[in-house]
Amino acid sequence: MTVKHFLQRGLMGVAIDLRSLALMRILLALLMILKFTALIPHAEFLLSDLGVLPRSTMPAIANQPWLFSLLFLNGTPLFQTSFLAILVVFIGLFGLGLYTRVATFFCWLMLMSIQNRNPHMVDGGGDLLRLTLMWCLFLPVGHRFSLDSWRKGYHFGGGDGPSSSNQGKTSTSLYLSLGTLAISLQVFFVYFFAVLAKNSPEWWSLGNATWYALNMDYFVTDWGVWLRQWPQLSPAFTWTTLAAETFLPFLLLFPHSRPLIKGFGIIGLMMMHFSFSCFLRLGVFPWIDMAVLCLYIPSSFWSSLGILKRPFYGAHPVPPKNSTLVDSFLGILLAYALWSNLAAIPAINVYVPDKWLWLGDSTRVSQMWKMFAPHPLKDDQWLIFSGLMADGNRTNPVEFSQDTNLPPDPFKNPFVHSKQFTTIEERDFASRLSLGYNRHLIPYYAQALCRRWNSRFYDDYKLISIDIHQLSQLTLPTYQLGDITHQQLMTVTCPQTAP
Repeated sequence: MTVKHFLQRGLMGVAIDLRSLALMRILLALLMILKFTALIPHAEFLLSDLGVLPRSTMPAIANQPWLFSLLFLNGTPLFQTSFLAILVVFIGLFGLGLYTRVATFFCWLMLMSIQNRNPHMVDGGGDLLRLTLMWCLFLPVGHRFSLDSWRKGYHFGGGDGPSSSNQGKTSTSLYLSLGTLAISLQVFFVYFFAVLAKNSPEWWSLGNATWYALNMDYFVTDWGVWLRQWPQLSPAFTWTTLAAETFLPFLLLFPHSRPLIKGFGIIGLMMMHFSFSCFLRLGVFPWIDMAVLCLYIPSSFWSSLGILKRPFYGAHPVPPKNSTLVDSFLGILLAYALWSNLAAIPAINVYVPDKWLWLGDSTRVSQMWKMFAPHPLKDDQWLIFSGLMADGNRTNPVEFSQDTNLPPDPFKNPFVHSKQFTTIEERDFASRLSLGYNRHLIPYYAQALCRRWNSRFYDDYKLISIDIHQLSQLTLPTYQLGDITHQQLMTVTCPQTAP
């Protein structure tokens, strides 16, 4: 086998079946519609100047001028709500494949604006979603299973085999370009650099990282509480996770002529993410990951379904490559993505020079995958917000629900702490308030809680003030828990009138 032949076979490992790319587009659109329609009622609380993070609290606006957000233009609740509603419309167009390239651009731009407006509510799933949308700008995501293809009158013809040139007129389903290389490597980066970051004994020699993760009360689910009754299973879960993240991503890069190998990698990683979602509340992260993994579905899967015999789904002319200028810019973004990932691993001793930070800020291509790395937190901390009502009784204003008739008890066992938040975005925001460098944001969160509570409850149930307590508990390597320590941080007086 010559070197040229070897490289050609290797590149076919990052070729993508256009039907798999279309399936990913549809699944991402469904997930985004669920996420952002659910977020619309909470736009005032999470994104407006009357919410948890007024624009005046964000020095990043002045210190990082390239950190752009359309939501910096206006802080009113109406603007934020309308913005989310418009985003849902573009997501619908993206999912239907109608004006797909334009819809993809606005989905990426508006998602980036939301994340820059409130970075404290962004998790790994949000990062992966933003980056995937960015790479989709360089891919023909609307070429299959879309209204765009129907409008262009594509008809049945051709086959599934790879084409030697994307400029040819041969009909094929496999597509190879710098864009497919970028999005394939992006998925690989998520796992590869996550493993490199997990360089502690808790992951490798001791195997008790799962025990620590299941005792993080901001994240654990009821199933996770049940599982941590058997801490002796922690090494098996820890090392299985580490093995899956280490080896399975390489199977995704096998060519489509090896469908069983690719399929084993896809199914294995999907099972891993599904198990994560059972035991830990990770928001959309596991589901975004599973949707993106659909990229690698081999052509033989689609052929076995026989859908090429239907005109709407039929094989179309291969889309043309991007221009040299576009591919050059794409290459710069891909190089920066790799650079920022290397810089996130201290042992590699690489850093991004200050003069290049503007590129990472303006496109948000900079990334790091360090969840539960180098090890899960061992000092579990959570905040309790004890609200004083007008009748002298106390309540938990975080556990707010339109179905609540009587205010709930503010002090509960910590293992149900993750269930009290109205949205996963609020959970992510609140979980970061216990960190020392974010404590200046606690009064803003407390005042937002006051406004939300008092918008529904009146008279005796009206909130007067909120006491903020911090509880801490060490998770010990002997599969035991330390004593819970309690500290009152501050008292915040509620605004007496709505602004």
